[in-house]
Amino acid sequence: MFEIASPSTWRHDVSTAPRGKLTLYGQLGVREYYVYNPTALAPPHLRAFTLQGDGDEMRLEEVAPRPNGGVWSPLLRAELRPAWASGTEWEPAGSYLRVIDPTTGAPIRVGDEVRQDYQAAREQITAFQRDNQVARAGCRAPRAVERCRASVTGAPESG
Repeated sequence: MFEIASPSTWRHDVSTAPRGKLTLYGQLGVREYYVYNPTALAPPHLRAFTLQGDGDEMRLEEVAPRPNGGVWSPLLRAELRPAWASGTEWEPAGSYLRVIDPTTGAPIRVGDEVRQDYQAAREQITAFQRDNQVARAGCRAPRAVERCRASVTGAPESG
C-alpha cells in the first residue's frame, strides 16, 4: 500500500495509536506499507513498513532506509527511491518516487524520459536520412559517380 502524505497528514499516516494507520493496516495484514512525502523539507521523504508477527500479533515495523534514502520492496522485487528532478515542460521540479531496476541499478524510465528518448531517436533518424539523401544526390553528379563508387568499395578511381 502506498500513501502520498502531506504536511497535514504525515503524523496520522505513520501513527501507531490504536486507531492509527500503522495499527489498522497491520491488523488487516497489509504486507508492505509506504508513506511518501514529496513536500518534506528534510529526509526521510520515504518511510517503509513491513508486516511482522502472525495472528493477533501482526504489526507493521519500519524498515531502515538504505544510505541513498531508498528501500527494498520484497513484493515488487525492486528498490523504491526518492529522487530530485529538475523539472521539464510537463512536470514541475521536485522530489519524485522512483522505481529502481534491480538489474541495472538505474531508475525505470517514466513518461517524460521515454518521450525525450523517442524525440532524440527521431532526430537521429532524420539526420541520418538527410545525410543519406545528400550522399546519394552527390553520387548522381556525372564525375562524382566514380568517386562515390570508389569511396564505397575502396577501389581506385579509373581515370
